[in-house]
Amino acid sequence: NGCLLGCAAAVFGPPNVLSAVAFAAVGSAATPVIMASLKEAMACPQWTFAFNIVALTSLLRSRPLLAQDPGTGEVDRSRYDLADYIIAPLTGISQIFVVESAICGGIILAGALVHSRILTAHALVGSSIGIFVGAFIADDFSE
Repeated sequence: NGCLLGCAAAVFGPPNVLSAVAFAAVGSAATPVIMASLKEAMACPQWTFAFNIVALTSLLRSRPLLAQDPGTGEVDRSRYDLADYIIAPLTGISQIFVVESAICGGIILAGALVHSRILTAHALVGSSIGIFVGAFIADDFSE
């Protein structure tokens, strides 16, 4: 969870490096406390729930995506070829670690495959569904 908070702070956090490091440090210190609280309240493992609570509440306060252009609403699918659609799920998987790389996504999937074929299949299917839904409703496929 601390590593994920560091990634979130680097991408969505304050532009000042010291402030981003402070956010990551304070958030990382808060996640074990939240995990301990969730352990008592939940019958299943918490995994990244503590990260989500800290990161999402921070994003709600800082609203880093508010100033972005929402786009035109028009989708130009002609600029993408079949290869873009094939590698996009791997890029989506790499975004777990705030990386934009199909190669990294493939490495993550290979690591998951060592652990569990069903986990790997779920990750690939989930990312593929997200990519194809996003391709049909979003202005920019890379988003």
